[in-house]
Amino acid sequence: MLIAYLPTEQLLGQAVRFTPPGPGGSLPASPNASARTLYGNVQRLGLDVETIVPIHGVPGPWSQFAEWVEDAQ
Repeated sequence: MLIAYLPTEQLLGQAVRFTPPGPGGSLPASPNASARTLYGNVQRLGLDVETIVPIHGVPGPWSQFAEWVEDAQ
């Protein structure tokens, strides 16, 4: 798992096979193991993330990602 955290910008860059949906798009039905691990690591490290940025794709709000993972637990 590769992540880069920019604390001043509150950005989390990641290569975890997660891409936030674009306008009008929807998230997959449930998060994969990599997404759950990413979420757990961010929580464990206490990172203050506002935006999640995929290596390929469109940045999106961390809150959307977190809610998606939390709802699946």
